[in-house]
Amino acid sequence: MDVLQGLIDPPDPGSGRETIFDNLPINPASLPALANADYHSLDPAWLRWQYRRNLIASAVLLISALIVCFLVGWTQWIIPAVILPAGLFVFARTAIRKGYAARRYALRERDITYQRGWIWWSETAVPFNRIQHCEIEQGPVAKWYGLATLEVYSAGKNSSDLSISGLERETAERLKDFILGRIQQESDEEE
Repeated sequence: MDVLQGLIDPPDPGSGRETIFDNLPINPASLPALANADYHSLDPAWLRWQYRRNLIASAVLLISALIVCFLVGWTQWIIPAVILPAGLFVFARTAIRKGYAARRYALRERDITYQRGWIWWSETAVPFNRIQHCEIEQGPVAKWYGLATLEVYSAGKNSSDLSISGLERETAERLKDFILGRIQQESDEEE
């Protein structure tokens, strides 16, 4: 009952009763800066893959628009039918380039961090002691480019907590081996 009473009614400093735990404040300015982490970019092959996808999608859109214009007889719409896909191509190419520059990952002593996005920026850090397992995925196109995706899972989730696509296959395998080693090391330290 004394323990519960201590939670409900904390002891006075001079009463001689002990507290169960301390929860001292931390100054955020004293925390280590994540910006000082050694970030690594994705493989440049990812950028080439995305550029080619954009080119193919834009070409399909352009050809489709021109076919519709000629079949329906909307010859006055030929110029907009060319300008729209060209504009989308330029915008998508810029977005791909900026998105590639914003995608980066860092390994630190106790976690892996991934940043992405130039319009909607996000940063995900997963501590090694929370990771359950990792997987490497590689579809046929990624395989052709020599790329892979590292999927990191924590306990109790069906989907990955962290997904880093655009890694060179060998880099993804080294990261997976490192993370699995850290997981083993963390579990050995806990025992």
